[in-house]
Order: sequence, then structure tokens, then C-alpha cells
Amino acid sequence: MVGPGQAVKQQNFYDIWDKYARHIKIRRAHTDMCNVCDKLISRIYHGPRDDTGKQAAKAQWEAHLEHAAQQRAQYREKVLMNKLQYKNLDPETKKFSTIDGRTAVCVVSFDFTQSVGLPHPTDQAGAIYFKSPLGVHIFGLVDESNSRVYYFFMNESNCIGLDGKDSHGPNSVLSMLDFFLKQSDNGERSLCIYADNCTGQNKNRFTMGYLAHLIKTGRYDTIEIHFLPPGHTKFSPDAFFGLLKRIFRRFSIDLPHEMKTEIATKVASSHTFDKDDEPEWIWKDIKTFAEDRYESVPGINGSYHFKLHRDEERGVILRHCAKEGGPTTEVLMEAAQNKTSIVRTRKLSSKFLRPVGSPQRESKNC
Repeated sequence: MVGPGQAVKQQNFYDIWDKYARHIKIRRAHTDMCNVCDKLISRIYHGPRDDTGKQAAKAQWEAHLEHAAQQRAQYREKVLMNKLQYKNLDPETKKFSTIDGRTAVCVVSFDFTQSVGLPHPTDQAGAIYFKSPLGVHIFGLVDESNSRVYYFFMNESNCIGLDGKDSHGPNSVLSMLDFFLKQSDNGERSLCIYADNCTGQNKNRFTMGYLAHLIKTGRYDTIEIHFLPPGHTKFSPDAFFGLLKRIFRRFSIDLPHEMKTEIATKVASSHTFDKDDEPEWIWKDIKTFAEDRYESVPGINGSYHFKLHRDEERGVILRHCAKEGGPTTEVLMEAAQNKTSIVRTRKLSSKFLRPVGSPQRESKNC
């Protein structure tokens, strides 16, 4: 043993630590912390000793973590099944046959990352620091079937609003999603989307109205959209954003088209779009289109799972729930001729939560 005042070499210290203190770990830095977790952890570990609510807070925290783990497990399972089914693609046409397309599901996930400024020199002169750079917004969409990422680059001069305004709003997101879906049609009749829980950007009636329109026009038969719990949204786009930021830090990039080229050549399995180079990438006012036809979806903020399908008699049906297998709300997404929506809502117990036309004993999930 080492006596007081004696020093050991670094490797010896590591060996001693590994032998006697393996149970002690250095906490890693965390990003995108969950507000619920932070609040409950503070209550459990930093509250008064005589706080009678500690046990309740601990039980609530454990239930919260279990719910987040279940959502992540379902996401990973859906991605794995999606990769397996794409082995049935025709090697020549890269499309599903009519029969296989009925059961095939296109699974995508998307998100924004932190904007960057151009020009970006690796060796920055002092005077440049005080200049205002051109803000470049980055939207990432991942096709989970082949783990291919699609980067969308837009700047203050060509984004949907003046000087970068509304660049992260529903019109921007849905316009890029619509562009991707038109570019990547492999014959699937079902669509599954994963996104974060941002209400202003993703989880709103405009998104639901757009998805209902895709079903009404015959683009898809069924559509699912799942929102991961806030603070527990680490998924495929975040991994590709990490690669992008790593490259961005290491290379000098002056112009937007240089960034597109640099990322496309250095990030494997990637495809890049710059707004100025894509004439088919059009900003659409989907918000006004949906606002004139659909009212707010009742209970949307408390739900994480949404499924839309067509009913031959009633039209497009939206079902949403907070937890798969739990109580579900059903909404009729039917646009009237006078451009005012007809929204009917009813609560369903789990025994009614089955696909239309299927036996009652089969599916009990929303």
C-alpha cells in the first residue's frame, strides 16, 4: 500500500482504482436533459430528510423511466422490422411488388439540429469574430430502412420566412417531408414517422391534417406518427448530426454550396439538399391549407402515438393515445365543403382498439 505523502504512477493509480473502486463511476456530461427527471432527482437526492414525498417521487421517476424505455424499445423494434422487410425489394426496380407493397412500411425519423454560421474558418482572425455570420438551418431526415440520412440546408436568404423567420415551423417541416416522400417512393402503402415532442413544430393539427390529406389522396393506406417523450428523444438523426458537426469543426467552409459538397463527400450514407439547388423543393403553406379544413385535435398534447387510416363509410379516422394499449381517442378527420372541419371524438376502451375490418380478438392496441 502507498503511505501518506507518497505518489504513484498514473497506471498504478488506474490499477488500484480498477481493483478496489470499480463500482465508482465518473458521471458523464448530459445533453437535452429531461425536465421531469431533473425535478424528481432533485426531490429524491436533495430534498429534506423528513420529506414524506420522496418515496412517491422515486416511484414516479421509476415509472417515467420505464415509460421512456418502452418507447425507445418500440422504436428500435420498428426500425429493425423495417430493415428486414426491405430485403424484399426488387433488385432491378428498387420497388416493392404490388402484393409486398401492401404490407411494406416506410419508416422515417426527422429533427432539426442547432444552426451554424458561415463562413466558418478553422483559424479565425480576430476581426471576423465581431461579424454577423450567415445563419444556416439544418434539417435531418433518416430513412430507417437503409440508415441513409438526408440533410436539408437552408439559410436566411432562402428559408420560408424573411430573415430566417418560421424556419422551424410546421410549414417548413411538412414542405421538406413532402419533398422527400415524392422523391423516395418504393411502393409502400404505409408510412411510419418518428419525431420529437415539439408541439409548435411537429405535434399539431397542421401535421395531422397533412397526413390525413395523404390518405385522402390515396398516397398511403395507413400512417403512424410517434413522438418520443421530451428529454428522451435520442434517435437516428442525432447520430448523423454528430457526424455533421464533427466535420464542420475540422474544415473551413465559406459558402452554403461548399457545406453541401463537404458533408456529402465525408458523411457516408448521406444525401444533401441545398434550397437554391433544388427546384422541386418548394415552400408550401400547408398550415393555411389544414387550418381551413381541420380544427384542433382533442387531447393531442397528452398523446404520443397517432394512427390514421381510411374508413370506407366515415372517411379518414385518427386514433391517438398516451400509451400503446391504453385508452384511445378517436377523431373523424373529415373536411366539409364550406371549409370548416367536422371533428367527432369518442373514447375507446382497449377492446375496441383494432384495425378496421379485423376480428375483435386480434389487436388491442391503438
